[in-house]
Amino acid sequence: MNPDLRRERDSASFNPELLTHILDGSPEKTRRRREIENMILNDPDFQHEDLNFLTRSQRYEVAVRKSAIMVKKMREFGIADPDEIMWFKNEPEPQILDFQTQQYKLFPLLATAYAFQFVGAYMKETYHRINEGIGQGDLSELPELHALTAGLKAFTSWTANTGIEACRMACGGHGYSHCSGLPNIYVNFTPSCTFEGENTVMMLQTARFLMKSYDQVHSGKLVCGMVSYLNDLPSQRIQPQQVAVWPTMVDINSPESLTEAYKLRAARLVEIAAKNLQKEVIHRKSKEVAWNLTSVDLVRASEAHCHYVVVKLFSEKLLKIQDKAIQAVLRSLCLLYSLYGISQNAGDFLQGSIMTEPQITQVNQRVKELLTLIRSDAVALVDAFDFQDVTLGSVLGRYDGNVYENLFEWAKNSPLNKAEVHESYKHLKSLQSKL
Repeated sequence: MNPDLRRERDSASFNPELLTHILDGSPEKTRRRREIENMILNDPDFQHEDLNFLTRSQRYEVAVRKSAIMVKKMREFGIADPDEIMWFKNEPEPQILDFQTQQYKLFPLLATAYAFQFVGAYMKETYHRINEGIGQGDLSELPELHALTAGLKAFTSWTANTGIEACRMACGGHGYSHCSGLPNIYVNFTPSCTFEGENTVMMLQTARFLMKSYDQVHSGKLVCGMVSYLNDLPSQRIQPQQVAVWPTMVDINSPESLTEAYKLRAARLVEIAAKNLQKEVIHRKSKEVAWNLTSVDLVRASEAHCHYVVVKLFSEKLLKIQDKAIQAVLRSLCLLYSLYGISQNAGDFLQGSIMTEPQITQVNQRVKELLTLIRSDAVALVDAFDFQDVTLGSVLGRYDGNVYENLFEWAKNSPLNKAEVHESYKHLKSLQSKL
């Protein structure tokens, strides 16, 4: 074990194993996941050469063979649960993670990973609950389920896609190499921004639900669920393109207070989009044309709504954590996620008078303080996701931290290095004789 990495793990303020149980859902689910993973990883039928060193046709053959074997193995192992199917599938040198610029690139993404993990768990529970209701003839929550899944699909995949590239660049030149595992992750994940619904179209579907909810409120009806904040709109009297009178008592150290700030931002942008849409309908006399001419505002409103939902669910998750040490570190991550989002969208909070300029300055300072606070737990927070080395396929992301020794071993396995001189040299040799 790399001594620096061992030191990082020893300095953690919490037990990563307990956090792994929370991420999986329970200790029993962690045990079962590991059991399935180990059955697959140790099964000789799934052993093969490093995919990076195979030709396209060889990769295709491996994929088809593994798919066929997978079905048989699932039957043998009795794997039927959807979650289980997913599992199946001298002065020391300064640590690069000690540099604030590196922390600023990576720690907000780490916080985002936890936020999205909790959002995913919530959506799964919500889907099963609503699905049971549908079976009994209750379709009342179906519209919001569709709007929420569409918007969050776009919001999370856009964020993750950008995050993968940020991680690759944070690894320097090695991040570009296949040995880092990041190019493969990027190539495999990028299509998610377009398959199963192009993200902009998904956001506009969410916007339709937001506009319908807005119209309901203005017709005197109350809305429920994640859009219930729209019930307060008439009393707030938000005017688009003007400064609204919002309270500016935002406590930047309170997840609940920050959730409220995100709620006000979402309400304001939904109101602006709705007002602009109404204006265009009056001028153009065509709903389709008006919708197109307001589509940028509509997407922004949907993004703000989804951002609010993520912050809200992350904040609420903290109240369910029993272990005090884990709750403390997750609270820091929640604050970092929320405050970093404010710093990146400061204009929205300033234009709506949700926060003042001095408060934004405090937000930026607090973000830097949280980077320092999270630093000692960073490795343990990553460990808690419990990804095995074989699953990651990354020399840089190895659990033991022995990067350079294994980087050399990885290079030796390349067909290009099987011979001292590559066979293509014969073409150069004929030219050399003529020089």
